[in-house]
Amino acid sequence: MKAKILGILSMGVLLSTTACKDGKNFPDEPFLRYESYELVGSEVDPDFPLEHAAVRLYFTDGDGDIGLDDLDPGEFNFQVSVFEKYDTGYAYAYDWSGILKDLADEGQQNKVLEGYITYKVGLADATTDTVMLEFELIDDAGHRSGIVESEEIFVDF
Repeated sequence: MKAKILGILSMGVLLSTTACKDGKNFPDEPFLRYESYELVGSEVDPDFPLEHAAVRLYFTDGDGDIGLDDLDPGEFNFQVSVFEKYDTGYAYAYDWSGILKDLADEGQQNKVLEGYITYKVGLADATTDTVMLEFELIDDAGHRSGIVESEEIFVDF
């Protein structure tokens, strides 16, 4: 539970870059694409003292309604599932979902959003040496990006 709370509370800090692009036209449904990951040991990041993968994802949203103003701990708009690899394939292990704060700038005229999200997924609870992650972004209107998978991640801390 402590790990889950750390993940939720640190979401505001984890947004590495978001940009509002004039002249670009994207669908109202959010788009999400996995880019890369970096393994980070528990002693490296004092704000997130768990072994984790810092995952970089590219996103767009045509109407800019990604993120929640009021952070309700029971309502996640960024769904993350961790799967562990076994001889028979991957099996669901646990959720690491979180809350993204409102990404649009206050008073922003053009609501188009495009940028990168860096999301920290705790891996200290993984019981195998290889995992795969699934991500889904949900905007305020309930539009879903669709599930995006990471590459196979060898957990070697």
